[in-house]
Amino acid sequence: MVSDTGVSLATDTGTQTISWAGMPRYAETPDVFVLLSSDSKALGVTMLPKRGVQGLDGADRLRAVLDRHLTRV
Repeated sequence: MVSDTGVSLATDTGTQTISWAGMPRYAETPDVFVLLSSDSKALGVTMLPKRGVQGLDGADRLRAVLDRHLTRV
């Protein structure tokens, strides 16, 4: 789930919320949005598959949210 406060992830073993400050950069590929940490000693990555967006304009709406909060690399 993506909101104005960040990204919430749910797996079989738990949930996690990442604020926009925790992943301040992102890149886009044809299939995923990749959120990147700013830690210079380790690379944190969160992948948001485009197949998970809803509606024909879902990727555009998600891109707009990411552009509001993050720096595209």
